[in-house]
Amino acid sequence: MRRLLVVCGESMRGDDAAAFVALDALEGSLTEDVVVRRTRAPSPEDFLNLDADGVCVVADAVRGVRAGRVVTVSLAAVVDGVEEGSMSTHTLPLRDSLRIARSVLGFMPAGSFVGIGGEEFGLGSDMSSGVTENLTAFATAIVAAIEVALAARGREVP
Repeated sequence: MRRLLVVCGESMRGDDAAAFVALDALEGSLTEDVVVRRTRAPSPEDFLNLDADGVCVVADAVRGVRAGRVVTVSLAAVVDGVEEGSMSTHTLPLRDSLRIARSVLGFMPAGSFVGIGGEEFGLGSDMSSGVTENLTAFATAIVAAIEVALAARGREVP
């Protein structure tokens, strides 16, 4: 697999559904060769079919960032601990999933984590206004992260 998009969240937990909503907004704009995995929480298995020259983008809502703010961090920075604070709202940190995948694959998946800051994560809560107002920017950042990763690999961006 050459292009992977892992979309994380929980649709019944307010802002935690942001990546799913952004993905729905991208319907039709992703190329057919992008494999999309929808998951509640990232796991090492999500990355194990990625080719050594492939690219991966992980999208999720995050805590510790102002609601609606979109952040992009390289997957290598996530694994190496360059970024501080919580990168996910889930119990198994993305950092650990990527470290396990790196060990199994024998290489670090190239790509980025794209997050949107959230504040409403309670079961049954509505999406916060900060997230709702910035979903288009979040979706745009997801596509841009795929394009940047491909360009870094020296590939033509469709």
